[in-house]
Amino acid sequence: KPYIYRLGNVRITFDRNISASWRAQDIFERQTSRIAVLPTGYHVLEVKYDDFLPDVIYQLIDIKRCDAVSKVPKAAHYAVELDVITKAVRDEILKKPPLRTSELAIGGWDVIDSLQIPPGPVVGSVMEELLFSVINGEVENTREALLKQMRKGW
Repeated sequence: KPYIYRLGNVRITFDRNISASWRAQDIFERQTSRIAVLPTGYHVLEVKYDDFLPDVIYQLIDIKRCDAVSKVPKAAHYAVELDVITKAVRDEILKKPPLRTSELAIGGWDVIDSLQIPPGPVVGSVMEELLFSVINGEVENTREALLKQMRKGW
């Protein structure tokens, strides 16, 4: 059963009994020979999100770090691994390109002011072109870069 955090459309599940098969044609086929991927009793925390990752997820990682270090000093290396994972997650989230024009560093009024055009469908077309340019890595999602790209292309 997923735990759902509606703000940001976050879905959290604890997956267990994960198995693999190299012969399976249908992943739901019960008769296929399978090999356990995780030891019995282990779970995988799976987090899916659309807009942002809530701080509670980072807090869970911090709790796991403290738990590991408090049990035995030999577990300190585990805390370092968690730090690396946390940094990688944060870095990946920061790299996430915008998925909507509303996530661009400029808005419709910037287009209107910069191009000296009236409000209308052309504004939306310019914003969509800028979004595609950001997604394709042609321009950074910064105000300065988007304004420069817009003036160059329109």
